[in-house]
Amino acid sequence: GSLDMREHFVATEGADQLLHLGGSVFVSDSGASTVVLGGGDAATAGAYAAHACVWGPSGVASFWAGSVGSAGGAGSVTLGSETASPAATTGTVAHPARIVVVGGSSDKASKADAAAVATAARLNEADAETLAARLTETGTEVVTVSAAGVAKSL
Repeated sequence: GSLDMREHFVATEGADQLLHLGGSVFVSDSGASTVVLGGGDAATAGAYAAHACVWGPSGVASFWAGSVGSAGGAGSVTLGSETASPAATTGTVAHPARIVVVGGSSDKASKADAAAVATAARLNEADAETLAARLTETGTEVVTVSAAGVAKSL
């Protein structure tokens, strides 16, 4: 089974800026990032961040590495003794150029929308609204693809 980390978050004021997508992040040689939601372990090979990414105003970070700090503050999200902050860290990468939702019927990527991401990431209504606004602000493309087509979508 998998751990639903939302059950373990302790959020302070301002944490509504952070979106826990629970996906994997891949970074190209040019520095462009792609978030992949779904696909299991097949979608984590070579990932910059696997299973737990946080998308904040400064970019995307791995909950387990780049977004982890030693002290919380306004706008932080805490898992146990580890804290994610909306401020950029050395492990924060660019806003995603693309979000790939695994579960489509074709190996070829097809256009999708914020609702597909919100459903795949199991976001609540407030986070879904934040997501829709952030997708517009950053110009992030959303596509859906079958598990077999993930590698072609990165």
